Amino acid sequence: MSASISLNDTEFAVFGLGDSHYWPREEDAIFYNKPARDIDRKLSELSGKRLIDVGLGDDQDADGWETGYADFESRLWEAIKIDVVNAAEEEEPKRTDEENKIISNYLRGSIAEAIADDSNGYVDEWDGKLLKFHGTYMQDDRDLRAERMARGEEKAFSFMIRVRLPAGVATPEQWLAMDKLSDTYGNHTMKITTRQTFQLHGVVKRDLRNTMRGINRALMDTIAACGDVNRNVVASANPHQAHLHPEIRQLATDISEHLLPSTSAYHEIWLDKTFVAGAAKQPSGTEDNEPLYGQAYLPRKFKIAIAIPPENDADVFAYDLGYVAILDDAQQNILGYNIVIGGGMGMTHNNKKTYPRLASCLGYLPKEHAVIVAEKIMLVQRDHGDRTN
Repeated sequence: MSASISLNDTEFAVFGLGDSHYWPREEDAIFYNKPARDIDRKLSELSGKRLIDVGLGDDQDADGWETGYADFESRLWEAIKIDVVNAAEEEEPKRTDEENKIISNYLRGSIAEAIADDSNGYVDEWDGKLLKFHGTYMQDDRDLRAERMARGEEKAFSFMIRVRLPAGVATPEQWLAMDKLSDTYGNHTMKITTRQTFQLHGVVKRDLRNTMRGINRALMDTIAACGDVNRNVVASANPHQAHLHPEIRQLATDISEHLLPSTSAYHEIWLDKTFVAGAAKQPSGTEDNEPLYGQAYLPRKFKIAIAIPPENDADVFAYDLGYVAILDDAQQNILGYNIVIGGGMGMTHNNKKTYPRLASCLGYLPKEHAVIVAEKIMLVQRDHGDRTN
């Protein structure tokens, strides 16, 4: 800008976005959010009136740049003497995920009413979050968004349905049943996931219940395939150790069944309380309860894998809880398991507070205690996991 330019009639405030970890060396700290600070300085040099000090959003903060922006915004409103506090107080506070689970009446919410409403193809945000516990996610076709928006139509909503299938074991009849369901109600594709189960895509809302019932008739279910609960338990499938597969498959099934939610909501909503597969546990008495999970369930998903050395085809160190089989000298029998905990591949881009981590080994476990130890370790996450983020 020319030095002759004067902004003495201009008031300004500058907010910048940056990542402090891009400049880890002390001598490079001057480059963090430098464009915003340079603009702020230049506007001041040109006689502009600075309303407030420059605001800096850092991707490394708990909420990324929004942490810094919240402070910047409140200072700005105060500087220009606009009272936004009263308006904010009149708005009903946004429900948190934890509150949504607690008030859901053990994962019921208003799901039954939402799927019965044929005036639209979607469910609201809060029922959508609860649907995950039932094994389904709402999605839409991104390729059609602009076209449908231009015509004033809602998005092309559909649902993904994931099966709970411990150790990935399915019969030929179950495979064929899923294939038929994908053609009847889905988009003619059936995915086999890296976590050993089936996924159907493209199921519209009006067909959700019929699809769930078809899965149930094939002696499978979708409860706890998603959501803040123990997910599908995976196990080694190395064909060179086929003689050990029955035992670890049974362990995967036993753990999965033991850690299932107890709510009867799944069978009420999808199966009209008709039990075919007999997967979900009925609570005792007339009211639901969750002796393991409680009303808030887990802070986030919990994943378990079982591996048989020397192969690690189950990628056991990437899981919350892993069982590494210890074999006898003849490699013919499982004696027990080494327990590993705390693995995961999740991270948020540019946020160094989140990072992939290999699981740590706790020690050896006799196999007769394998199921109850899974419960106790999961309960540590229930009671001590981060429920604020």
